[in-house]
Amino acid sequence: MIQGGSKPVIQLHPFYPAYFCIGKKGAGKSALLERMLEVYYQEGYQVMDMNCAADLESLHWSVPHPDRPSSSGYPILVILPASTSMRIFPRTLKLADGREVEAIKTISDSTSFAEIIREALKEKRVIVFSIHLYDSEAKGQLKFSHFIKEFPRVVRDHMPRDLKFAIGLRELSDLSSNRMLTFSGGGERESKRGLNYFSRVARHSRTVLVLDMQDPDQVYSALTAQEDFILVKRLNKHHIPEKLNWLKQDIGNQIEFAKQHYLMSKLQAVSLDRLTNNSFYCVWPDGEYSLEHNSQPQGFRHHESDDDALALAGVSLKFLTKQELEQSDQGKIEYLKKKQAAKAEREQQLVNAYEMYRQRKAENIAYSWNDCAKDCKFFGADGKPAGNTLRIAINRLGERGGIPSYHKLAENDSKDPADQSS
Repeated sequence: MIQGGSKPVIQLHPFYPAYFCIGKKGAGKSALLERMLEVYYQEGYQVMDMNCAADLESLHWSVPHPDRPSSSGYPILVILPASTSMRIFPRTLKLADGREVEAIKTISDSTSFAEIIREALKEKRVIVFSIHLYDSEAKGQLKFSHFIKEFPRVVRDHMPRDLKFAIGLRELSDLSSNRMLTFSGGGERESKRGLNYFSRVARHSRTVLVLDMQDPDQVYSALTAQEDFILVKRLNKHHIPEKLNWLKQDIGNQIEFAKQHYLMSKLQAVSLDRLTNNSFYCVWPDGEYSLEHNSQPQGFRHHESDDDALALAGVSLKFLTKQELEQSDQGKIEYLKKKQAAKAEREQQLVNAYEMYRQRKAENIAYSWNDCAKDCKFFGADGKPAGNTLRIAINRLGERGGIPSYHKLAENDSKDPADQSS
């Protein structure tokens, strides 16, 4: 456990804090995030590693450390889009209860978030998601926003009351920054909105947040400031955010005092640009701060810059072409789902149009099918309201559903002069 003097940095009582870990590239942010999430995992929390760098470092949860006999890795459940095929080299890991399980499993991103969590709980898997598993990062950002907006309701309505969550978000600027259309789409905008909302409601969903970033100013301008703990790793002097200038000055004053009074050997402060990879300053919710130290994760191999995460995890990826996707089993399933959803949406549109038309007629209002098509946004191939087509479609829906009122109404009004023009 990471300790903060007489009080722990990692809070296990029902406080559900948000940790913001900031530092320059290579300062050790990911190792700190992984170690914190690992502690929560070992305490029974459902852990979700919901973003990582493009090298897919989060796959390392399943990679044992070769130099630690006690390291075995943790089983992961990778959320995978239909457009990406993952080939997995078969291997197993042993759980704390003695069960042998597959090291890596995948689940479709079209699966409901409640079902994804339930699947992970069966074998105590870490849920892994990354926008870089998508052929377009914008699609990944958009899917992330859907998950994160759905999550509070899923926890409230579908999860046991004693289940707690710890969500890690690496490379936060990839999801939320001022570069609104970096990936030529609205995904970043939507993920930014989702994070802004989720940062406010996470603790009400029994969820701890651990977030890391290089440039905190990008995030402070994008997220509602909900942090409880700020974990400051090594920062270049020009990267220190304005809201932490007081910390830089206070540490500087301590160092200067120690120099003037020949107390350097007793100094308990390090300037922010000279922190080692395994040390950080923790700024507490009450405004105090302390110099802390962290280890790398104990149960798996932390990803180093020259590691090949795919090779070490034993997986390979392939982004499917449109034709390959259509021919794949998952692609066929997705196509049928979309087709059924479109059909249900279309039928609901017809039902709403019928109810609107019937209500207007019951009120003796001069109302044609063309008017109804315009109000319901039912347009023909020319982009204009298609009243006659709408009437025929409602007639057919009534015949299929055995609802004579549809047919009767449509038939009685078929000679409406205003309809013939369509």
